[in-house]
Amino acid sequence: MDNIIAATYSEDGAVHDVCKALAPKFKEPNAIVVFKALIVLHTMIRNGATDNVLAYLSSSEVLRLRN
Repeated sequence: MDNIIAATYSEDGAVHDVCKALAPKFKEPNAIVVFKALIVLHTMIRNGATDNVLAYLSSSEVLRLRN
């Protein structure tokens, strides 16, 4: 988890890479998988560089969940 939090402080697109890896997890039919992905995202926002994470999330399609 420390590596993921450290990635939020990076300016080289590491937040994009982490969110890109998490995106398929949000569309899983298994609620446990989705819940764990949301915990990782919450930890990134809470313990990482909040501005970097929120800026990326606001400009991307990661949280646009559709059926």
